[in-house]
Amino acid sequence: MTKQSGLIKISGAISNICFYRLHGEHYARTKSSLSGKRVKHDPAFKETMKYAALLARASKIASVIYRRLPAEQKSRKKYQAMAGQAMELLKKKMDIDMVIEILKIWNIPSAFYLYPATVPGRSNTDYQHSRKPRTLAATGSVAQ
Repeated sequence: MTKQSGLIKISGAISNICFYRLHGEHYARTKSSLSGKRVKHDPAFKETMKYAALLARASKIASVIYRRLPAEQKSRKKYQAMAGQAMELLKKKMDIDMVIEILKIWNIPSAFYLYPATVPGRSNTDYQHSRKPRTLAATGSVAQ
């Protein structure tokens, strides 16, 4: 990544060099040999696509829980942390319902724990919520 110098700053590609602007500065770099098609279909990127799919699922789960947070607790950093938490739990092969319950316990204040969360493609009746304390087998912690 090299900074552009001189009076004329350009964006775009010329031959094998890409010119772009980032945070108010102009840079140049060589074109990548990777394409979206290659990453999606080449067996060498199988793990990359596996984790991309996991992150997509984790993001959807995190967004469901994030929407239920009080406004003063919402921030990009909080959402990203929740998506990371969901990703770690999904990597451990946890069921989506269990991941949702754990994220609620970790992130939602008890005053806001009133209505069941939903994930796109599932109905509210898919989730059973109990106000009684119970032990979560996956973590050994007590749920509310």
